[in-house]
Amino acid sequence: MTPAEARRPLTERPAAAGSGSESSLRRDLDIAVFAREHVGRRVAVLGSELQRSRAVRDEGAVHDLRVAARRLLATIDCFRMAVWSRDVKALRKRCKSVLEAGRDVRDLDIALALAAAAGARPDSGLCRELRLRRSEAEDGLAALVGRRRFRGFDRTWSRKLASSPLSDRFSSKPSSVLKRPGWIAGMSCTLNAERVLPRMAAAFFAEGRATCAGEPSASDLHRLRLSGKRLRYCLELFLQLYGPPLAGQVRRLKRVQRSLGAVSDCDATDALLRSAGLLPGVEARALSEYLRDRSAASTASFLQRWKGWFDAGGAEGEWVRLLASGVR
Repeated sequence: MTPAEARRPLTERPAAAGSGSESSLRRDLDIAVFAREHVGRRVAVLGSELQRSRAVRDEGAVHDLRVAARRLLATIDCFRMAVWSRDVKALRKRCKSVLEAGRDVRDLDIALALAAAAGARPDSGLCRELRLRRSEAEDGLAALVGRRRFRGFDRTWSRKLASSPLSDRFSSKPSSVLKRPGWIAGMSCTLNAERVLPRMAAAFFAEGRATCAGEPSASDLHRLRLSGKRLRYCLELFLQLYGPPLAGQVRRLKRVQRSLGAVSDCDATDALLRSAGLLPGVEARALSEYLRDRSAASTASFLQRWKGWFDAGGAEGEWVRLLASGVR
């Protein structure tokens, strides 16, 4: 499978020639085989983005690189008990290093966009300083992805994963179901999905209700955003089995997360301004006021969507029923 094919949503991929639909073929796959296939697919995408990032380092390229690394990391963590090995542990470290190096660039790209939205002139002292810091962070990212360890990334790690033994004894170490789903070794991906995914959705709903019961802070909303990402990334791995009904719910979850992302962007930019000592300037003060207003509006938008889509009567039951018995 090419990286371009791997990026396509599972529900849009063609059936295997002469062998029925791909979704029907995958229903009885052992969960460990299913897991390693998805990890391999995400390795291919990250390898493609690493190669692209050596030539293009604009805002879009950095964003796509971080998304590819985050999705691979999320897939490893989702299936940690099924695929864990020394090689997978090392692969996880590679993903985190890309995320951390790209985060500084991405945070500055967001800060520049928010500064422009707040009315800061491109030639203002604030924007010049942000661009300078962005250039320095970009150099750091370029140095990282240019290292030998990231050359031929997809070929190297596809080979290592193929030779790494599948786990037949999953850890029963207690943990949050959103952080470490309790897959059962030897059971098919379908039966595992029907057993585990409803529990993950219920845990997310419970966390969301607790967060929204009072007046959530930016840090509260950030934690809920991370939980929502864990759930969404996991559900996306099973879209092929559930089809359009689950795809619609995932799109709704993604729209809610956009509001949470806007709150997180404002909080990260405010922290950047403070840590860099950039607040004394007129443009920085105007940006700080803009961030407060935008964060408040985004929080209100999230709460409205949460109450209308997730806290409405029967919403959780609908999710749980779909995930428990909705495999096509």
